[in-house]
Amino acid sequence: MHSLTYRIITQSPIIISAISGDQNIVRTKQYIPGNTVLGVLAKRIIKKKSLGEKAHQDEDFYAWFLRGKLKIGNAYIVSSDVYKEYLNFPSLFSIEKEKYGSIVYDALFTETDETQYIGDFCCLTDDSLQIQSVKTQIGFHYGRNVRNSGDFQKDIFTCESIA
Repeated sequence: MHSLTYRIITQSPIIISAISGDQNIVRTKQYIPGNTVLGVLAKRIIKKKSLGEKAHQDEDFYAWFLRGKLKIGNAYIVSSDVYKEYLNFPSLFSIEKEKYGSIVYDALFTETDETQYIGDFCCLTDDSLQIQSVKTQIGFHYGRNVRNSGDFQKDIFTCESIA
């Protein structure tokens, strides 16, 4: 088995739709799912090898994408300091920190008062816990009635995107 590390650098804000309780906002996931990366890669290989609608007949394409021999993990945020880059993983809900301090607890093993969730992503190093959040932005949009006049409707909705 071979393993490759990949890096994705977005050139503009992206939306990876996530379930939201509010019908007037389109939320985004805070990471890029491996299935999304797999689909992008499959499309690029189809185009590069000019496979078109016969992609399933190509032995490599069939093995990698249809039989599942190619596994791609989720793309999570990377943070860095002067010396190194750190891959951050989703934080466990049980990991909390003091509300007015810096001590970190695992609520499964320690009962504490006045704690708060540490954040969406973190990296545990030898001597510290680094917390990283994904930068997002909100865009406001108006509904548009394209079938009739193309006029703007009164519907307003927002889209959250990874900056």
